[in-house]
Amino acid sequence: MKKLSIVLLIFISLILVSCQQEEIKMYEVTFTDINGNVIETVSVEEGKSVTPPSAPDVRFYTFNGWSEDLSNITKDVTIQAQYALSSEAKDMTHYNYWLHILSNKYDIDAPLMTEEEINEYNKLIVKGKMYTNVVDVLSMDKTISSYDVLSMISSYSKISRYTVYNENSNSPLSSSERDIILNNRNLDNIPTTVDIKFGLITDFAWMRAYPTNAYANSYSRDQFQETSLNVGEVVVVLHESLDNKWYFVQATNYYGWVEKEYIALCSYEDAYNFSNPSDNLVVISDYVNIENSHVRMGQSFPLISVNTESYVISFPTRTTEGKLNLIELAVAKSNDYHEGYLEYTYKNVFLQAFKLLGIDYSWGDKSKLGRDCSSTMNAIYKCFGFMMPRNTSNQVAIPTYGSSVSGLSNTSIQTYKPGTMIFTSSHVMLYIGEDSSGTAYLLHNTTSGDGACILQSLNSYGGSKINGVLKLQ
Repeated sequence: MKKLSIVLLIFISLILVSCQQEEIKMYEVTFTDINGNVIETVSVEEGKSVTPPSAPDVRFYTFNGWSEDLSNITKDVTIQAQYALSSEAKDMTHYNYWLHILSNKYDIDAPLMTEEEINEYNKLIVKGKMYTNVVDVLSMDKTISSYDVLSMISSYSKISRYTVYNENSNSPLSSSERDIILNNRNLDNIPTTVDIKFGLITDFAWMRAYPTNAYANSYSRDQFQETSLNVGEVVVVLHESLDNKWYFVQATNYYGWVEKEYIALCSYEDAYNFSNPSDNLVVISDYVNIENSHVRMGQSFPLISVNTESYVISFPTRTTEGKLNLIELAVAKSNDYHEGYLEYTYKNVFLQAFKLLGIDYSWGDKSKLGRDCSSTMNAIYKCFGFMMPRNTSNQVAIPTYGSSVSGLSNTSIQTYKPGTMIFTSSHVMLYIGEDSSGTAYLLHNTTSGDGACILQSLNSYGGSKINGVLKLQ
């Protein structure tokens, strides 16, 4: 009897366990992304919580949680990832604000021009030198006549039109002191036939209308300041000043006087090989300091090797005798550099343009930390391998790409694509599209206000002033 009771109890227990097991229910929980695509499906015991997968990253948005409670699952359920527009995409001063709007109409990652098309553009602006003033210095004749050199030097006649000041005392120069500057051009010693020399710029260098650092009109609007040259640029040396401190040079998009201490003379072969390496490293931040030299956006250097922590580049330095000394230099890997030119896409154009937002305006790039309007555009597009004219009048005159217009309204500007350069008689701006309310905006470096690179609506600037466009698409 006792054994029977034990067997009976065991049998009843087994029945109860079986009933309990039959009562456990499982449910399917499906996780989907912002578009409803399945990320993962899992089975969850009734009443239990579920561990979600990692939410996918969504451009311009921030993950904001899941659509359903993840605890106490009591049915089959689909749970969707929830997102909110990121703070960057709500900020007009951030490139993501504009790219978010632009992405509704364009593929912002698609190439606007291929590398081959950019190379064809570069050939076109060199061929159209009479309009663009862009020169392939490595293809120049090895000799040039004294007449041509004299014509270039004499094309600057500003010294008689402005008050000229001593750069140290800031006092006006006398007529005899002006004559010293003119005499320093050394015009009587230009040979009948000039043998050109090649050089590389070794630090941020001013290009001047005359061989002097005396300034005309005012320091901030110095009429002797033509432009600046970047470290690594190739120049052709055509003449030397009487005091042996200045070279008159032809650069890619300008000619003028540069202090000798910033130029390292070299052979044609060295200049060619430096400018045409098999691989190059491009500066893509506003500027970097390399070997105590100030290097600005768009400049490239021969890339020798890459390791886990750094890039090794060929970098130009100047010997005490004024000759080129190329050194191998390691620079730390960072967002300041890119291996090769950037792919020419809307995303990259806006990324580069907004890196310059807020930088100071500087006439002729006299300040290392500032730029003028056309230099700002030049820096952006140089990152993609474009050879750009220096001045606005030359930029808008590029054959095939530049054209005249007669004013633009908030509506008519939208017939052009974002990234189009917009010109007035002496100014250039970048059309960046419409804000969330449909108002067209421009990015430009201006003397207005505090003098800086700003965002401004076309309506505020005045569309009637527009007289030209440049379409690099």
